Amino acid sequence: MRRSALVLAALLLSGTPAAASWALRLTGVTADTALDLRTEPDAASASAGTLPADTRDITVVAVADEGVDWVKVEKGAVSGWVDAKFLRYANDLPVRLECKGPDPSWSLSLGFQNALADLPTVGPTHFALEQPSTTSTRRTLWLMTGSPTRFVMIDKRVCSDGRSGTKYPYWMAAAMQGYFVEGCCK
Repeated sequence: MRRSALVLAALLLSGTPAAASWALRLTGVTADTALDLRTEPDAASASAGTLPADTRDITVVAVADEGVDWVKVEKGAVSGWVDAKFLRYANDLPVRLECKGPDPSWSLSLGFQNALADLPTVGPTHFALEQPSTTSTRRTLWLMTGSPTRFVMIDKRVCSDGRSGTKYPYWMAAAMQGYFVEGCCK
């Protein structure tokens, strides 16, 4: 089953991938406001400046040591820390996603260039991921790969957790640490 999932991932994303960039844009900021950047990776730290809601081509210059939530960005002369939930990749995938699945229960937290998986019998594990790629014909299907033999595939489609009936905006499948899992993300 795991091998067939890898073959499926390769088939879905075969061909020439669309050009992708590490440049990011803001998301979740209303048009009449701006996003505060912070001097430290903490919402309570002092303001380091602001970015208007429509800011694009933001560059990441550092990633916080702990977790997957905070990245240091710069745009022009403005630089500071921001919660990754306010960022999207150029190909429209949110930088920050929380994924989970049942049977056995597991979770996957995605951030900029890294992930934190909590898997049965393995426990919490950090690993690096490459930038998300997508095909030119299916712009709402993304693949992120890592090493050794890790991948995360995300599709922008309604996903139900199968237990509570809760609907999530993203479906995902991942191979990591000897597990092949499928679940939902928000």
